[in-house]
This record gives sequence, C-alpha cells and structure tokens, in this order.
Amino acid sequence: MVVPIELLRQSEMHQAILKEGREEDLQKGLEEGRQEGRETLINLLRGMAARRFPGFTLGAEAERIQDLEALEQICYK
Repeated sequence: MVVPIELLRQSEMHQAILKEGREEDLQKGLEEGRQEGRETLINLLRGMAARRFPGFTLGAEAERIQDLEALEQICYK
C-alpha cells in the first residue's frame, strides 16, 4: 500500500520535523547574524581608533570581546 505524499505532508510527524528544521535554521541564522555584527563592530572600532589616533593599532583584546552591546558602547565612547 502506498500512502499519498499529501497525507504524509499533513501528518503530525512530518509537521514536527519541519518545525524542528525551521527552528534550527532560525538559530543558525541568528548566530551567523550576531557574528557578522560583531565583526562589523570590531572593524568599525579599528577604523575609528586609527582615524582618531594615527599609528595606533587595536590589539587582540578587541577580538576577545563577545558582548555586542559592550562593543557598541566602546564605539560610542
């Protein structure tokens, strides 16, 4: 006996698998977005520091900062 594909798609199991996949994709996308935002802030901070203090090089400490809000506050100050 062959079950029609449309019935399989409507099953609770199939819907649960789809939901789990969407949630995983969302979490992965959020993490990638945070990482890109962090890299953008670090690059901005480097540029601002170089412009304000010619010859100054931002150290590896900035790379270790994981908190986006902290990086943002450093840029404002």
